[in-house]
Amino acid sequence: MKHVALIALLSMLCTTSCSNLSRSIAVTPDPAKLDACPAADSQFPALPPLVPIVLPAGTVVTAMDGTRRTIAAPLEVVDYSLVLDRDEATAVFVVRERADKKLCRSAVQYVRDWSAGMAKKP
Repeated sequence: MKHVALIALLSMLCTTSCSNLSRSIAVTPDPAKLDACPAADSQFPALPPLVPIVLPAGTVVTAMDGTRRTIAAPLEVVDYSLVLDRDEATAVFVVRERADKKLCRSAVQYVRDWSAGMAKKP
């Protein structure tokens, strides 16, 4: 019986002493450093123009499957390497330029939202 009373007394003592501790302080990133994110996106790069090449009627072409056929009417085509160059320039812009800036701004907004939420808690 003595042990039960002693355990109850110690648990009450621990409970009352632990409630007097001050709350822990949340540490957030420095908002001044986060506000250094670029406010505007970079200008989209100048792409090489799509210059079509006209294949005259009667030109023999080879399809992707290896079959050959003759073109009945003139046909405008664009050099495939030119299309790839344009696609590469677009992808580099999106990934390197915009994605980094969007992620930076997203982190800033997250810290602001989180800090506002922490300020509301008792």
